[in-house]
Amino acid sequence: MDKISTGISGLDHILKGGLISGRNYLITGPPGSGKSTLGLHFLRQGLKDDENVLFVSLCEIEEDLKDNAALYNWDVSGIELLCIDLIDVMETPEYKNFRYFENLFSVLFAKKNYHRIVFDSLKKITLMEPKIEARRRILRLMSTLSSQKDCTVLFLDDVNKRFNSIQMYTLSGIIRFYFTRTPGGRERAVGIGKMRGDFTDERIHPYKITKDGIEVFSDKVLFEKLNI
Repeated sequence: MDKISTGISGLDHILKGGLISGRNYLITGPPGSGKSTLGLHFLRQGLKDDENVLFVSLCEIEEDLKDNAALYNWDVSGIELLCIDLIDVMETPEYKNFRYFENLFSVLFAKKNYHRIVFDSLKKITLMEPKIEARRRILRLMSTLSSQKDCTVLFLDDVNKRFNSIQMYTLSGIIRFYFTRTPGGRERAVGIGKMRGDFTDERIHPYKITKDGIEVFSDKVLFEKLNI
């Protein structure tokens, strides 16, 4: 199995070398935990490896994404950005018959083979639609993005137990960011909730967000196992 780097050395160490290439993964955690920052790490690593990369955002406009990257002095000019305003598209016939994302990505995939995609975020869909419709749309979205051969996809999402069954059984792995209380105060923590077909470090490790992005301390352990 070929593995690819997340762009964060400490996280790669926990993952025993990185993510298995060509699979779909969920990155979950509360707002401000660093999910989008991980997504940018992941895509920037793809640029270093001479890969085609795509950031799909339902949450931010292009200028905001570039401003966020500028906080770390990151050049994201090589990352293809696709910002979608769901409010603008929800009333279209394509969206109502669940074909919007399929049609959109079929056009993109016909023009270019992407190696890495970040989709931010599933939470926007679950907030704007009834449960059944949102579940169906997310499943079709995941299936559509899986159709791109040899492409590794990160789906970002806030903590949402309603869709845990989709996340657990449809995706190949889950990386969870969260805040926890320790004797030293509140700390950022990261754990691997599931990684299908792979052996990973199941312990919970601290991380920080610095001027250079996310730093995961794989040599330090907060807890022995993550409960999801």
